[in-house]
Amino acid sequence: MSNEDLRISNVDGETAPHEFLSDIREDAKPVEVERVELAQAASSEQTPKTGRVEATPPAPANANPNEVVADQNNVAHLPANVSLDDIHIEGSNLVLVQADGTEIVIVNGALHVPSFMLGDVELPRDTVIAALNDSKINVAAGPDGTDTATAAAPSSGAEFQDTLQPGDDAPTQLAQLLADTQQPDPTLGGTQEFTNDVPTITTTQLLTLTEAANAEGGFAQQTVNGQFGFNGGADVGVITAVNYTGSTDVDEEGGTAGKPVSGLTSGGHDVTVTVNGLTITGTITIGEGAEAKTITVFELKVTDTSTGAFTFTQYGPLDHPDQGQSGASDALGLNFSYTVTDKDGDAVTGNASIDIRDDGPSINLGEANDNSAVSEHDLLSGNVVTGNISLGVQWGADSGANRDLTFDKQNAPEGLTSHGLAIQYEVSADGHTLTGYTVSGEGQGAVRTDVFVVTLHPSSAHGDYTFQLLTSIDHPQGGTPSQDAQVDLAFNVTASDADGDTVGSAFTVSINDDVPTASFSGTSTITEDGVNGVFTPQTATGTLVFNGGADGATVTDLSFRTSIDMDHSNSY
Repeated sequence: MSNEDLRISNVDGETAPHEFLSDIREDAKPVEVERVELAQAASSEQTPKTGRVEATPPAPANANPNEVVADQNNVAHLPANVSLDDIHIEGSNLVLVQADGTEIVIVNGALHVPSFMLGDVELPRDTVIAALNDSKINVAAGPDGTDTATAAAPSSGAEFQDTLQPGDDAPTQLAQLLADTQQPDPTLGGTQEFTNDVPTITTTQLLTLTEAANAEGGFAQQTVNGQFGFNGGADVGVITAVNYTGSTDVDEEGGTAGKPVSGLTSGGHDVTVTVNGLTITGTITIGEGAEAKTITVFELKVTDTSTGAFTFTQYGPLDHPDQGQSGASDALGLNFSYTVTDKDGDAVTGNASIDIRDDGPSINLGEANDNSAVSEHDLLSGNVVTGNISLGVQWGADSGANRDLTFDKQNAPEGLTSHGLAIQYEVSADGHTLTGYTVSGEGQGAVRTDVFVVTLHPSSAHGDYTFQLLTSIDHPQGGTPSQDAQVDLAFNVTASDADGDTVGSAFTVSINDDVPTASFSGTSTITEDGVNGVFTPQTATGTLVFNGGADGATVTDLSFRTSIDMDHSNSY
């Protein structure tokens, strides 16, 4: 900027020797120079009167300003689009001057600097203080611990000197205003460019969780920490808003961005997502009316607006889209947006995701195989029923009410019979019951006889079953004539967790045959007799005592052995 050739007028007619700063000859006539007023920068202090320049009266204040009074928590609630670019102090009040010239007065805002709530977003304290500093307002802690605002010390930003008054015959000195800035004067039509700095979005690191069950079989709560990526720029951008934007069936192969998921659920219940300031919460409601219960499934909370730091906590399972898969093969992406706003209102929005991997059920048949034997011998006193035998199902994180344990579709082993009739299998509609039965006769004369019933119980802690034997089955001949072989029946089952992930297994029930027993003990005596040398036939009666067992044994053979007289004289 170049210096103008401003001259100071002769106001009192006094003469004095001068050193001239201009290239004016000493014998030049004094010329009348038009009075020039120099205006100093605005100041809160009263400018002393010199008798030469009259002070310009201040412009009248807005007669009807909009007034805002901070609430009991010292929070000033302002419109969302209010500008903080021009702030003044008037007495004990803060005055926010808007672009259209309107003013918003915060009553006693200078005595106790309040927090600013723009719409539903509370500005960070650092942002409020920075805005006040930019308006040449100092903020310091007051005697009661709250912040107070005062106008910064005034400064003209230049050097003003008017110490020498030239005489009538003396040329006028140049007023010293600003030192040479060494910058060229603008050319004709030239403009000076100003660049408005705006915040920018950077990459947010992907967070991944894998659902799991705790030692008690319930959901294992997990918390991870992350940071939304952004650069706030020179105008100090901060996080001002967050939102949930939907969920995605993640493409585990990485070929696509994944498919949107319609509806977010947990255990079959719809998840309701709400946003409160910088906190996002997902909840479900179980029950109705007075019995309704709200359960939190997840929460995302911004913990530092200036850095973008946040925490994500998962309190309950989420239903995953890829049924029958688990782990990295079944990931659900939760998508969020975040908005960064700087102090002059520039805003930019970024996106981030958190991947939730599914777990799946498992089966450990240890106890099922150890306690799965029944004996037909017990049929003599009624039906044979096992106790509830655990199948060792570990449901994982998705152990809600929608889990299931069902029989696979299957046929009876070839050659399995009961009383000579082939045994067939029937599985109930819900998959929880398998019945083995035989059919005798044909058409309307056909008779069905149930041989055994196996029942599954998915609601038990680890899934269990009971086996009920109703009548005997036919056993193949064993290694010895007195003992038939054991029959092992294998049943295929599938366990499904609450979001449809499955695991299959098979358990075995062993059926031991019983054998008939004979318990006759006694002697029948026949005395031979005859008359006139003729033998008279003799008869003895008795009972062969035996237990035919579950298979209904009958006497099929009778034999006797020879008896010899004591003196060995005769044998029979």
